[in-house]
Amino acid sequence: MINPIDLDVRLRDYSIVVARQDYLDRHQGVRRGPLLRRDDLLTVALSIAAFTTLLHGPMLSPLLKGIAADFQVGDAQVGQLATIYHAMAAITAIVAVPLMDRYSRRRMLRFECGMLIVGALLTAFAPTIGWMAVGRGLAGIGGAFILALCMAAAGDLFASPVERNRRIGIVTSVGCVASVIGQPTLAQISAYAGWRWAVGATIVPPLIALIATRWLLGDAPQRGEERIVDAYRNRYRQVIASRETMWLMAVLIVLMAVEDGYSVYLGAYLETVLGAGVNAITLIFLLNGICLTIGSLVAPRVTERMPKRRVHVVFAVLMALNLLGSGVVYTSVRSFALFISITAMLDISLFVITSILLLDSFPVARGAVMALQAAGTEVGLASGAAWGGAVLVVGGGDYAIVYRSLALLMPVAILCLMLSVRSRRPVVVSEGPLVAEPGG
Repeated sequence: MINPIDLDVRLRDYSIVVARQDYLDRHQGVRRGPLLRRDDLLTVALSIAAFTTLLHGPMLSPLLKGIAADFQVGDAQVGQLATIYHAMAAITAIVAVPLMDRYSRRRMLRFECGMLIVGALLTAFAPTIGWMAVGRGLAGIGGAFILALCMAAAGDLFASPVERNRRIGIVTSVGCVASVIGQPTLAQISAYAGWRWAVGATIVPPLIALIATRWLLGDAPQRGEERIVDAYRNRYRQVIASRETMWLMAVLIVLMAVEDGYSVYLGAYLETVLGAGVNAITLIFLLNGICLTIGSLVAPRVTERMPKRRVHVVFAVLMALNLLGSGVVYTSVRSFALFISITAMLDISLFVITSILLLDSFPVARGAVMALQAAGTEVGLASGAAWGGAVLVVGGGDYAIVYRSLALLMPVAILCLMLSVRSRRPVVVSEGPLVAEPGG
């Protein structure tokens, strides 16, 4: 006898697949235009959105010293503004889990960009550190799941895993351009006009992204037939029941903690420990962005030739060894340039591979998984900022100790990845299994 709960899950999963296929079928005829393919226009729109969110998230790094001096507070206290940003983003992404497929990608992206603009304006005009915290919190709501929306949209529109992964790499690489031209530009604006003008300049990308949303499809991937309360209960139950997804989420949280732990204090490390000037700091940020861009393009290509999890473990080990060299091997501005190059390429590669594994872990609820991915990202980033601040205080302001302490987290990521392999199982849809892409 079939368990009624299992039957309910099977029927609901089947309806999700039918609704998603209907969504794709209705738009197959409009995916090509006379000048540019519809696919390319969609990739451009998603890339602009990714640029926007990856500019706003880490923007405090080149502005940290100026903000601290203006409000007469410590570097660690200003660094915790990143914790507020990521905490609000995490809460927003969790709330958005059952809404990601219920409403169109266009509508969700417009909401996010609007909140980013409001948050940036309040941050730029903040009279006190408290008001600045409110502004960063609103910006956190706006940046909560933009990149997740981009990845979910790529998963909706590109059936081939190879093509999908390459498009994800393109979108992520354009987002990383924010580090190439965004953070160095903010550093220069802050040096010559002040940090408030630098924050004000960050309003431009979300405005452009708002215009670009006209290229996104206006229909929701799934019909919103069930009540919101039922949608919350059913979607959370589906995703949380996937142990592979949950262990991969843990991997992502650890990786994001490492990423924010070193990026938030990068500018302060260069200026305080290595005595770097504004031009050297700008060049380091530029190099960081270039390597992030390269890594996001290379990672999908590498996974076409080697199993994803094997690549992930190798990169994680290299990341740990590189972090341990802070203050030991990397003791000058020139050697630190090599450090940041290796760290950036490994960091973004691990993020892209983990995101691809998450997309494949539960295909029938791709939007919900990506919303949780966004929440996990923000939880990890908030944890990394908090970890770095705590180690900085305990370590007497030694930034090298902060960086070396992050290496201790990489074995945890590897362990969670191994547990996700043991938890892999097919997702039941109607009468047959929907099996994840082989070779992961």
